[in-house]
Amino acid sequence: LKQKLQDPQFVATRCDLDGSGDLDLHELKQAAWVYGIFDTTWSNCGEQDSCPYLQPMSRTQRISKENFAGIMASHLGSIKLIRNVPHSLRGMALGQLQHLETLFIRTRWLSAQCESFNVKNASAIANGKTFKQNPNLYALDAFVVTPMSKPGICEARQHDEQQTTAQARRMSSFSELANPF
Repeated sequence: LKQKLQDPQFVATRCDLDGSGDLDLHELKQAAWVYGIFDTTWSNCGEQDSCPYLQPMSRTQRISKENFAGIMASHLGSIKLIRNVPHSLRGMALGQLQHLETLFIRTRWLSAQCESFNVKNASAIANGKTFKQNPNLYALDAFVVTPMSKPGICEARQHDEQQTTAQARRMSSFSELANPF
């Protein structure tokens, strides 16, 4: 995957979610993030001399995959490589899911988090203002996935004493942490 992400044409194709052959503003952001370009607006830089990569772009404009690939290929050496995996390539292998099961469920860590939450929020649960937590995928998201996908310390990260899941340096998807590159 590391090798394929070096190819801007591959990235543009994976980020072209609607299969139109070009990238809208949202798709362009995803593709640019692969190369560490984190900005709020983008445009076709090939037509504007003042822009090193991409300039402001309206929500309705589109850029061809080929043009994006050409712009990125010509600037790869000067781009800060803080990589991001495109959404279409994110996922987790069965072994990684089994590791989470071993680390958080079989040790009863997730159950303890749920029990603690339920005790602290007994009144809100009784009044129907919040739901009782049980050791399921909702609790796994609330106590493991979401906290570990943010920078900083959290109880799940402290429980992962061997640091088997990479630390988030920025808001990330959990699969990015499980599959760092």
